[in-house]
Amino acid sequence: MYYDKYIGNDTLIFYSRVNNSDNVEIETSDSIVKIAGFDCIIVKANNISTNMNTTYYFAKELKIDPSFNQNNNLVGDIRMMSEFHSIFLKKELEFGPYKATFTADSIRTQPLDKEIFALPELRRKIK
Repeated sequence: MYYDKYIGNDTLIFYSRVNNSDNVEIETSDSIVKIAGFDCIIVKANNISTNMNTTYYFAKELKIDPSFNQNNNLVGDIRMMSEFHSIFLKKELEFGPYKATFTADSIRTQPLDKEIFALPELRRKIK
């Protein structure tokens, strides 16, 4: 797990150690839980290979375009988001004595600032 702090942004990044060869049982629930104002479905993933249990709360309203992950070898959380075509707003992880919960407190939408993707002016070698 990594925590990065940038100007005005906090980011918690969790890297899953699950791989595609692991045997994972997936169970979905009809229950709906509201997280950060969004209705979320509950999905439980039990990794038989590692005995890691993860519960995801997917906000179906926050969709992911499945074509973004086409032909990728996806693992862990990214694989789950790709299968359910949405973002999870909460994740509960149990692995042996280790338990962790990650929850979105709020979701903010705003127009995308194209300046974010602008490349900096780089030095050029003059011949």
